[in-house]
Amino acid sequence: MITHSSEELATQLSTTAARVDALVDEWSAQLPHQRFYVFRAPPGTSSGVNAPAAPRTVLAFVSPDDALTFAQRHNVRAGVRVRGLSVGELLRAMLATPSIGKVVFLEAWSAEVVGRNLPPATTFHREALVNKLT
Repeated sequence: MITHSSEELATQLSTTAARVDALVDEWSAQLPHQRFYVFRAPPGTSSGVNAPAAPRTVLAFVSPDDALTFAQRHNVRAGVRVRGLSVGELLRAMLATPSIGKVVFLEAWSAEVVGRNLPPATTFHREALVNKLT
């Protein structure tokens, strides 16, 4: 994911940079952590002709260890790397990328989370963010 400036997003979404910043700050404040870890697919697998038809979901983990636990339990393919991003960077990436439909901010893994279950989460939908800007 590439970092997007508020000015670029404002132009893309027909709004102002101040509104983008305010929205990102407002939604970031809803989360108990400000840094999460996401999977980053190898180049060329998430855009262009190989892009998914339906909007994709990005899972955001509290720690790299949680991401690794998920990868091991769900047989995530080799070559995928984990990258740390702030909540603001994730929200800006979602706003800039229509193929990202939502970001699921997971809580920390615990002993109660077993099998293929995911821990509790807060989900932000791109459509909801865009609607707040328009």
